[in-house]
Amino acid sequence: MDFANKHYGHSVPPDFYENPNLSSVFDGSLEINSLIMLMSAYLGDDASFEPGDTVLILDEIQFCPNARA
Repeated sequence: MDFANKHYGHSVPPDFYENPNLSSVFDGSLEINSLIMLMSAYLGDDASFEPGDTVLILDEIQFCPNARA
């Protein structure tokens, strides 16, 4: 997380263990704009996606096989 905080203005660290329903974001299209829209809707104020200044940290990704695709 230190790297993210040092090099990016925004970090979005969804945790698939703590939020198992978040896996549904990856059930449909894996197109980046679709994923950002769905993650923003699901995470609300916890997700701030700024082009070129946001890092996405997929914590506990083993709980979401489609996110690894």
